[in-house]
Amino acid sequence: MQSRTKGTDNGYLYTKSVSDLGKCIFKSAFTTADQSVNGMATISIDGKEYCVGVGHTTTDTDKTDSEMNRVCTLTDLAIRNEMTERSDGME
Repeated sequence: MQSRTKGTDNGYLYTKSVSDLGKCIFKSAFTTADQSVNGMATISIDGKEYCVGVGHTTTDTDKTDSEMNRVCTLTDLAIRNEMTERSDGME
């Protein structure tokens, strides 16, 4: 497995990341309500379903340990992993 480097910025409005595979930008928001909206991702974390890219955002000064930071970071990593598998020919 090849090692990769990426940078992630969990912003108040958008989560942004860049790596050798390209960049990824999505709204820093989520809801646990079932949503069907374009530009949204779904992820299951510890048995809880999240719709990411829609829903509530945060204005907390320190987001380090926030649920928003956790959900958006894991979503970004999942999206990036999917891109890695595609670039490696594993679909």
